[in-house]
Amino acid sequence: MTRRPSASMSRRSALKAAGLAGSAAAQISSFVNTMAFDALPAPFKAAYETAANEQVLLMMANYDVKNPLAMRKLIAQGAQLKIFSQAILDACFKASVETMDEHASKNADFKKLFENWKSFANLSNSWARASDSLLDSVRLNASAWPT
Repeated sequence: MTRRPSASMSRRSALKAAGLAGSAAAQISSFVNTMAFDALPAPFKAAYETAANEQVLLMMANYDVKNPLAMRKLIAQGAQLKIFSQAILDACFKASVETMDEHASKNADFKKLFENWKSFANLSNSWARASDSLLDSVRLNASAWPT
C-alpha cells in the first residue's frame, strides 16, 4: 500500500508516495488548481485523491492485461515484432536530451523543472538498476511458466 500524496507535497514526493516515481510505463496526469484544491473540505480532497489513485490502478491493470493479448493477436495475424537496435535507441535518447536542452535554454520555467527532473531521474534510475532491472531481466529471459 502506498502513502497517499497530499496537497503540501512536492510533485517528486507525491509521485514517490504514490509508487510512481521513475516509472517508464503509461500514466494518467491530473492537473488541479492548487488554490481551488486547497480550499476544498478534507473529505472532498480525499475523494479526489482516492478517485485519481483508483484511475491510475485501473489504467495500469488494463494496460498489463490487454496489451499482451493484443500483441499476441497481431502476431497471429502475421505482424512481425521487431526491436529497435541499441544504436537507434541511443540516437533517440540523444535527440530527446538535445530537444529538452534547447527548450531549457529558451524557457526559464522549463529549465528549472528540467534540472530538478534530471537529478531525480538519475537518482531513480540508480535504484531501478539495482532493483527492478535485475528482477525484470531474470523474469523476462526465463522460460515460460508451465501451463
